[in-house]
Amino acid sequence: MIFDEAIEIVFEEEGPLSYDTKDGLPTKWGLRAAYFPAVYRETFSKDDARPLYKAQYWDKVSCDKFPAFLRFVLFECSINQGQITAIKALQHALRVKEDGWIGPVTIQSATDSGMKGLAEFAARRAQLYAADTGYIENGHGWLARLERDVIRSAKYLVTG
Repeated sequence: MIFDEAIEIVFEEEGPLSYDTKDGLPTKWGLRAAYFPAVYRETFSKDDARPLYKAQYWDKVSCDKFPAFLRFVLFECSINQGQITAIKALQHALRVKEDGWIGPVTIQSATDSGMKGLAEFAARRAQLYAADTGYIENGHGWLARLERDVIRSAKYLVTG
């Protein structure tokens, strides 16, 4: 999966506008105003969001260095659970040192991992969601989205 395909899925999942039920702050195309002040602009669009996602999430976890079948789930994890958490969760799933750094061992292990790596990464993400204080309220939605992510990613095990 490439970034252009991944970001369109994120936009489809997130939608153009929502408001946090706790603080009332807007979220546009999945980016919260609390973290991305540009979201407050009335004209904030997908075209504004795209480079933010690329720089802050896709590139921060080096998605392009990983096999196609792991790129999207890694990208989504970095968005929803944080960049360092995404890297460490993947490392945990791959049973390599969980140091939060992407190096040749992590990349090679990911490349060799296949379906088992994808499944183990999804399971680790589910564990982390279950430990989150927001799980009771949001867990069903989080896990449903994770399942969709895995289904989308698994096709790349066959097609590359």
